[in-house]
Amino acid sequence: MKKRVTDHFTKEQKDFLFKKLSNDSALILKSDAATIAMMLRDSGMGQLARSILSSESETNLWLFEKHIEEAKFFYNQTELLLRMTFDLGATIGEILSLKWFDVSGGEFINFNDIEIWRVSTISESTQRVLTECYGYVLNLDSFGSLKQKRIFPFEEKTANRRLGYIAKRAGLTGDISWRTVRNTYFVDAIGQGIDLPEISEQTGVSLSTIAQKFSKYAPEGSKAHKRGRKSGGNRIEKF
Repeated sequence: MKKRVTDHFTKEQKDFLFKKLSNDSALILKSDAATIAMMLRDSGMGQLARSILSSESETNLWLFEKHIEEAKFFYNQTELLLRMTFDLGATIGEILSLKWFDVSGGEFINFNDIEIWRVSTISESTQRVLTECYGYVLNLDSFGSLKQKRIFPFEEKTANRRLGYIAKRAGLTGDISWRTVRNTYFVDAIGQGIDLPEISEQTGVSLSTIAQKFSKYAPEGSKAHKRGRKSGGNRIEKF
């Protein structure tokens, strides 16, 4: 497997990233306090690392177990962030702005014989992401037990540290950012032959922008590939 990530993650790199994330999550339950604290410090969770060391030294079993659960929760959150960006093509800003109130304030509707979760928010982009991601949130609804306003109660710089930490643990190098993760959605979707208008509706990115920057990954001879050649698209740029 190539360890260097370029402008997007390959399938092998993606699989390896999730494998390491899963292994680290399992390691939390098997390691001693010092090892867990070191892992958390490396990921920018210094305060939680100190709490784990402190509660163990005080032989406060209940508090120690509570902090271990918080550490496990950290890995679950990070995995959800990655999966939603890889699978939905949402920006990290859109995902971090999701609120529990929005999720709980929706309703199931039947659309073309498919049951989906419809929500109403001020931001159209957030509404789109919530509609698409509700299944993910249901799988980790224990997040709501923290009584936070937002599903992910931290800032983008914290999300960046988490991504850098996980990539480093997986041995992946390169200029890795949440844009790299999002680029992967476009590359995978176009490579699978999904129509560009559908991708545009899913992500809120204009049809011409997608064609110019990602059409080279479309199957040879497909409409998307031809559209990209007409627009002169041959490389991924920032957007």
